[in-house]
Amino acid sequence: MGPRLGTVLYGLPPNLRKDVVLLREFLNQLPRDLRAAFEFRHASWFDDETFAALRDAGAALCINDMEELSAPFVRTAEHGYLRLRRAEYSQADLASWAERIRGAGFTGDVFVYLKHEDEAKGPRFAEQLIARLSGP
Repeated sequence: MGPRLGTVLYGLPPNLRKDVVLLREFLNQLPRDLRAAFEFRHASWFDDETFAALRDAGAALCINDMEELSAPFVRTAEHGYLRLRRAEYSQADLASWAERIRGAGFTGDVFVYLKHEDEAKGPRFAEQLIARLSGP
């Protein structure tokens, strides 16, 4: 994909508990020029030790917003990767996300994906979020 490659997302299964040694070993195998993001679906991963491992490798924590489990808003890389997976986002919700993204200090690209399976609302939410991020 060359220059069109954004970020590669590694989604871990919900039953995989924190194993920072394994994470660091995996991160050490990744090419340094590959933008990577990790989506953890077990709460045990959300701590400073995991965030430090991601920072050391320049990998992003996938900041997800889901009914079951949401990741904390922690920047671990220059780039950002967000998955907004709720079925509904109000204008106030999108304004809050825009402020958090702006205030996070990302210096690289920020990729934001929105749920759209059921009623195709994702594109509309994306347009509204982009407008909020582009404005003052």
